[in-house]
Amino acid sequence: MKKNKPSFKNSIVLLFLLFFSLASLQAQVAVFVTGNTTTTPALAANYPSFLAFTNALNAVTAMNGPIVAQLNPGSSETAPVKGFIIGSASLNAVLNATNTVYIVGATPNRPTLNAGVGTATASDPIPDGILKLVGADYIGIDSITFTDGNAASATTAMEFGVALFKASATDGCRNNLIVNNRFNMQRVNTTAGAGPMSIGQAAIMMINSVSTTATTALVPTATSGCSSNNSFDGNVITGGNSGIILAGYNAPSPFTNVDRDNTIISNQIIEFGGGGAVTAAAFGIYVNANWDSQILFNDINNNALAGVNAKGNLYGIAGFTSVFVNATIRNNTIVLKSDALTGLQIIGIDSFTNGAVNQGGAGVSLNIETNTIDMSQPLAVGPAGIGVIGIRCRSAVADIQIRDNVISGIGTFGSTGLVTGINYSGASSGLATFFNNTIRNLI
Repeated sequence: MKKNKPSFKNSIVLLFLLFFSLASLQAQVAVFVTGNTTTTPALAANYPSFLAFTNALNAVTAMNGPIVAQLNPGSSETAPVKGFIIGSASLNAVLNATNTVYIVGATPNRPTLNAGVGTATASDPIPDGILKLVGADYIGIDSITFTDGNAASATTAMEFGVALFKASATDGCRNNLIVNNRFNMQRVNTTAGAGPMSIGQAAIMMINSVSTTATTALVPTATSGCSSNNSFDGNVITGGNSGIILAGYNAPSPFTNVDRDNTIISNQIIEFGGGGAVTAAAFGIYVNANWDSQILFNDINNNALAGVNAKGNLYGIAGFTSVFVNATIRNNTIVLKSDALTGLQIIGIDSFTNGAVNQGGAGVSLNIETNTIDMSQPLAVGPAGIGVIGIRCRSAVADIQIRDNVISGIGTFGSTGLVTGINYSGASSGLATFFNNTIRNLI
């Protein structure tokens, strides 16, 4: 069952409709604001640019109700160096389930936020991006296009389209919505990430670090320092090295202050990977150290229309090291195409989970259900000597269930490496159940 999003979205729908009629085409992204008088200092009723709006929003010191910011349909604006920022010490302190901020564009004529010219790579402490939330809660980003036009190099290209960073060990990003947006990203950025940073570029990224020292992991000291209950739903992502990356705090026992209850639902992730360095790994969705995750109804295809086959390790959905704790991976459609070299691998769903006991002592469960994975190559014979696996589960959790999945096309790769429909090498302390899976074209 699809998980409900935070309830504040429903409360702003009528306000959004009221302000939709005010939008008009302009060169910059003018912003019309309702609920502006609920803040101290009071926000203006309109702003000439998105940057002016975010600067004013970050200066807010008190709120008494929701804010809706309507962006002009069809307009565009270029982000400043390192990107637009939402989040400050004063703003973060007053955001809650009543004091929400919903930033909405329009469909089908979405406003566009363009990337500036980058100056860094994923190994640098201050990465490049278009928009970042810094410790902010209850922010909605809806129906906007994010475009990175920097095709020249890994340095000029962005590391992210939208990123959620923590402001401190006690101030994470919680209860945010990143929904119904469009991302046009670059594949040229495949520089290896340092610390929590992902490889190259991801359209959406949420990591366990602050934005000014992104390559250094935090140790959250309170639940407020966790990035939890965020929803990444209904986005269309084209290009990039990876689609969606969530990398949380790999907490030791007793597993307190962990990122949890984040959902990735009904996203389309296409044309990713295959750029830059031959050996760069590419991921449709990567989730690490996030508890109680739900990854549902996503459509992942690294070369659906006009992309290129991946050249390095390629994963549809993956997570490593204390990841997928009490996770459900259900009803995803994954199509992967690779030109990888001997010794590399292509895997539809890959999970590696440690620990048989969840926070509070309950058993951990991992459910991989009703996914469709297609490894068919566009040619009769694919690359030789690589590992081709539909589902790999290297998990030591209490209960594992892998059922009703359909895996096809592995045999059409023509690989002389490991070719496996389902590979399980865990040591479950409870039930490890595999049933009603269909594997076609294995040999």
